[in-house]
Amino acid sequence: MGEISALGSAFLWAANGALLRSQAGRIPALALNAIQYLCASAVLLVFLLPLGYVGQALHLGGGLLLYLAGSALVGMAGGDTLYIHSLRLIGIARAFPLSNSLYVLFTFAVAATFLREPVGWAEAAGGALVVAGMSCLALAQGGVEQTMPSGRTGPLQGLLASAGAAACWTISIFLLKVLLVEVDILTANALRLPLVALTLLTVAWLGGAGPRRKDFNGYSLALVGAAGVLGITLGSLAFLFAVQVAGAAKTAVLASSSPLFAVLLSLVFYRREVTRSVVLGTALCVAGIALIA
Repeated sequence: MGEISALGSAFLWAANGALLRSQAGRIPALALNAIQYLCASAVLLVFLLPLGYVGQALHLGGGLLLYLAGSALVGMAGGDTLYIHSLRLIGIARAFPLSNSLYVLFTFAVAATFLREPVGWAEAAGGALVVAGMSCLALAQGGVEQTMPSGRTGPLQGLLASAGAAACWTISIFLLKVLLVEVDILTANALRLPLVALTLLTVAWLGGAGPRRKDFNGYSLALVGAAGVLGITLGSLAFLFAVQVAGAAKTAVLASSSPLFAVLLSLVFYRREVTRSVVLGTALCVAGIALIA
């Protein structure tokens, strides 16, 4: 069940991206992300407040609260920001495979050393195949114009940013695994999602890119809200369940397969061309998933 949940989170994140695709060009990225996290948090809290999970979350000990805040802020504020920075410096052709390969490698090392999770040849080979497949699919999805950075940039800075993103994601999933030994996934998300939403709003407004009323109409707000519920509310619950049941190592690989589902959704709904990269990437991902699951 844990492996299926990890793949489910990858699918939900891909669906989130497909829904947001039409709005990404007209709404600032920070504002878009903040609104979808707010919608996701609101829907989750509506269900969790009557059940008492929010009260339980507010009474967590200081150490557990630090683990919870760290898992959210290190992964989102640190990892995602560094990854976006690496894309600008060295392009998706190098940033995507490097950051994801290191993320899987670091997580395997941490899982085997500190979490005592079994990491054998099947997980290692499967992880390598999935990362290779995701790299092919990312190139196919991103297009040629995104595979090379524009202008003269610092390749060393880009490589360091990719490695930093991988390290942040690894720390985040490690903190989550430790946290979920003591805290159930609903209690964890009762604080985790609102914390991320408030952080994004604060950063957006401080940077002058906060949500503006003119950017949203009824349709766009409903679309962003639906994307948030699918990708953030349901996706994060599936991800946390996978970490708790399947472990950090398997979840890191399987949940990172969202480019596979993103490309498949693009083929179905946007009639994208089936290229050799899509075929090869899909085959590699499926082979890797079969080995791990």
